[in-house]
Parts: sequence; C-alpha cells; structure tokens
Amino acid sequence: LISETEDQAFRSTALAGRGKTYLEQGQHEQAISCLQHALEIDERTCNLDDKGTTLYHLGRAYLALELYPRADAYLTESLEIFRSNGNQHLEIEVSLALSRSLLDQHRAEDAIASLCACLERSGENSGQVHQLLSIAYEVQGNMGCALTHFKAFYEEHERIYNQKSRQRIRELITRSEVQKIQRDVDEQRQANDRLAHALEAAQRAEREKEDLL
Repeated sequence: LISETEDQAFRSTALAGRGKTYLEQGQHEQAISCLQHALEIDERTCNLDDKGTTLYHLGRAYLALELYPRADAYLTESLEIFRSNGNQHLEIEVSLALSRSLLDQHRAEDAIASLCACLERSGENSGQVHQLLSIAYEVQGNMGCALTHFKAFYEEHERIYNQKSRQRIRELITRSEVQKIQRDVDEQRQANDRLAHALEAAQRAEREKEDLL
C-alpha cells in the first residue's frame, strides 16, 4: 500500500521492519536485501532516526554472518547517529552489539573500553553490560573483575526477575478480584431477576383476586 504513495520515509520504515523480521527469523540474506533498500531511501530522505535503526539492524545481520568488518562499520555509524541526536536507549543497544562483535573477534580490551564507557548511562540495560564485562574480563584472565561484574549482573537479573514476578502476582490478584466482583454482580443480577419474577407473580395473583371479587 505504501509503495502506491509518495511517502518514501514511511516506505523506508516498512522495509526496515520487514528486514528486522527476516533477521529475527534467521533469514539474514533476505534481511540484508530489505535493509539495504531501506538505507538507500534513508540516504535520500535524510531521516537520521530511520537511518540509525537501519544501520543497527544491518550490523546485527552481518554480525550473525560473522562478517565482522562490515558489521563494525554499520554499528559504528549507527552509534554516531544515536549519540548525536541524544537517543540514549538505542545508543546503549548499539554499544552492546558492537561490544559483542569485539568479543567475538577476541578484542577483549576494546570491548571493555566500550562497555565501561556506556555503563553509567546503561539504565535498564546495565545487567547486559555487566554480563559482557564479566565475559571480557574472564577472557583476559582477570577473574577478580569478572566475578565482580558477574555478581552485579546476577543482582540486576534477580531484581528484574523479582519485579516481574511481583507484577505477575499483582495481575493475578487483580484478575481474581475482578472475577469475584463479576461473580457477585452476576449473582446479584440473578437475585434481582428472581425478585422481579416473584413480584410480577404476586401482582398477577392480586389482579386475578380482584377480578374474582
């Protein structure tokens, strides 16, 4: 439908979404084809947000194919875009992907530098940053730092898991309360119906009595 319009920016967004879907399914060649097409449109429309996202997914696709130089190039360009426009959430996501690439290439020192730079700003992703730092330090043989960051990762994981568990419990309690209220309402409605029928029967009997009199 979008292809029948002149909205090129929206077409790029749709292509990037399609590419991401292929990527999640492990169909990397199809993903790259869609994402490259989206990137060509992003270049023409100068839409930096879409371009940064497209570059990020292209980097992930090439990372999955273990084509590290191309993956790093796309991820680095994406990182620069998100840093320049202040999109901190995506900046951290791209930094994590780039760090994984560096670790896969046995460049633990570069990965540690990248991860330490984004640790303070990582927010809800801090657990993933600590996990990768733990792996990087272990690769270096620095077991003390590896253990420190693994503990931090584990604590964050437990915090999020417990938070989700509490939220799930609250949802179940709320659902149970709603169901109880619904049952009470249904029972009250049935009682009202019985009462209405009884009243109607009494009124009918009263009319019949009057007719007889």
